[in-house]
Amino acid sequence: MHSDTVQILLSTYNGEEYVSEQIESILAQDYDDWTLLVRDDQSSDRTPAILKEYSEKYSDKIQLIDSEKNLGSTGSFMKLIEISTADYIMLSDQDDVWHPQKVRRSLNRLKEIEKRNKLALVYTDMEVVDKDLSTINTSFLKHHHLKSEWSKSAYSVFAQSMAAGCCMIFTGTLRDRLHPVDSKLFQHDHWLLMHAAYYGEVSFLDWNSLKYRQHDANSIGSHGVSRLYFFNKLFSISQLIKRWKYIRLHFRPSPNFFKIMFAKLNLNLKRM
Repeated sequence: MHSDTVQILLSTYNGEEYVSEQIESILAQDYDDWTLLVRDDQSSDRTPAILKEYSEKYSDKIQLIDSEKNLGSTGSFMKLIEISTADYIMLSDQDDVWHPQKVRRSLNRLKEIEKRNKLALVYTDMEVVDKDLSTINTSFLKHHHLKSEWSKSAYSVFAQSMAAGCCMIFTGTLRDRLHPVDSKLFQHDHWLLMHAAYYGEVSFLDWNSLKYRQHDANSIGSHGVSRLYFFNKLFSISQLIKRWKYIRLHFRPSPNFFKIMFAKLNLNLKRM
């Protein structure tokens, strides 16, 4: 495998209904210096056959890797990240639709940030849509009562993820800095954002780079939030302690637990 300017990592699982549309939107990018690395997480539907057809038709752009067991979403994406070789990496869900300028515009911003900080990550907003691509909310951030400026604080990011992996692009230098993740405690995209915020730099590109599809089969979705949701979050202290202990094992210098707890409380109150 050679090093490309951009490597797009796609993890799939029983995604036969939408995966073709997503791959077509990647093929339609107005920036061409990319390859797509795909790992199927032991699908039981036609997803593997669909992926095989695309990899044979576009053998210079799409590569399938072997997958011997089901790792779950975070495990599958972390495996892809582990074997990636490119200078710049993007993550793709199986059921979204990318804007034709997504790769180019995201990469341009990342290269600007990289000039001053090699451990860089850029994320965008995205339009939340239903299974038929009808708009649910024009902003993922607004849908979740999130503000992009919170991602400038590492402690805010430890407490709350502001970005989904499918709207991120990050440097190979950041990839090489990643610690192992416990998928029971953190999702892969939150783990990435934490590393970038603590060790490097996070930048928000205020633009919808994709249509983020919501449907019954989503493994991880963008659902509306209620006051009950925030109330439960406020009192999830035991989970917060487990996460902090894991963070303390890997991040140096060790983040302060009370600062994380205060950030969690503060952000949840702001989101209510």
